[in-house]
Amino acid sequence: MKRCPETRLPITRKPHWNSPHPAERYTSKFSLIGSDIIYIEIETDREGIIMNQVDFNVLHSIIDEVTKNGAPVYTVADLANIRGCSFTYKRDFINFLYNSGPAFRLLVFYNVHPEMMCDMEAFAAIAPEISSVAIVDNYHEALTLIMNNKAGQPVQEPSESEGKQQYNTYKRAFVAALARMNWLSIFSPPVTMPASDSLFYPFFRSLQDINNDLREKERLQRNELQTITKEYEAKINEKISLLNAHQALYRSMKLQLEHEKSELTAQNASKEMAIARVSSTVRKSRAKIEKLCSFVTALDPPIPLKDKVVGLCNEIATDEIPYSHQGNEIQTDDPAFFSFLQHRHPNLTERELQVSMLIKQDLNSTEIAYSTGLSPRGVESLRYRMHKKLGLQKNESLKKYLLELNSA
Repeated sequence: MKRCPETRLPITRKPHWNSPHPAERYTSKFSLIGSDIIYIEIETDREGIIMNQVDFNVLHSIIDEVTKNGAPVYTVADLANIRGCSFTYKRDFINFLYNSGPAFRLLVFYNVHPEMMCDMEAFAAIAPEISSVAIVDNYHEALTLIMNNKAGQPVQEPSESEGKQQYNTYKRAFVAALARMNWLSIFSPPVTMPASDSLFYPFFRSLQDINNDLREKERLQRNELQTITKEYEAKINEKISLLNAHQALYRSMKLQLEHEKSELTAQNASKEMAIARVSSTVRKSRAKIEKLCSFVTALDPPIPLKDKVVGLCNEIATDEIPYSHQGNEIQTDDPAFFSFLQHRHPNLTERELQVSMLIKQDLNSTEIAYSTGLSPRGVESLRYRMHKKLGLQKNESLKKYLLELNSA
């Protein structure tokens, strides 16, 4: 088993602790030193890596495996070849520090490139009190710092002059305030202003002005968003009202068209029955005339008179008989009855609807047969089927039902 060269503690590696980032061409590799030190290194074939996301899943997986009862852990990260991190990474990393669950007792970064130093100092400045963030030069210093901290020694800044300590204190406060405003959108950071005659006062005064400007900008953006939201809500409501009006108009037009369709259907049925009556009359008249012609032909009167009678009969048989109104035409209220009956009993055929109107007009089977061109037996069969389709009992009258239906 491989051991840490500084602590001689065993090093544990597992395949599922690796987190590849193929688009950025790097892999975050995690290992465990001893039982509670998480070591992070970046494997890549190029320099200038920009970190784009925190490997939450891997970190949580390792923490769940190695911690007991929420005990704090230590972390060491080698930042060689890293030149920066995205805004999303910075924001998510801070959220992770505050909301990860088990505390990070100490996070130590080493091999920090100058371009990354400002971000790392900001992480150290706004880290929660329960977690300390330190920046050292190399692996030896990182492990030494952690082992001393585990032995009870607090993380201490190297001894400096009073002026240098004051500078570092104000620098830390300044960087922390910027980080809170930029990464966490906190525009009222608790910043202790130095005295007005301090060299640092202009910087903190500018910081306070920036904070106030950003807070006002956020207020204006919030008001603008509310105004835009109200405008769009009004437009949406207007469109909804217009759509509802169109839908109501559509429903009205649809009902009107359906009513007109029913009326036209009834009118068409009336005309078809009239045509059927005329056709029946023509057929019967022609049959009678043809029979008369045959009878006259069989007689033996004088030739001129016979030829004249036969010619007249043939002429009548071939003439078109003009349509004449009979006494069985549909009344003016029949379209409405036809529409109502069709809606009430959609299973009735066109012919059955026609016969229903004739029954309602008090025509018997023979008269209906004459009007429709059917045989009397065919009309009786049709009436029997209609009786069943309308759901009538044997003792119920079809005619009575139709009359009551019409009056309803």
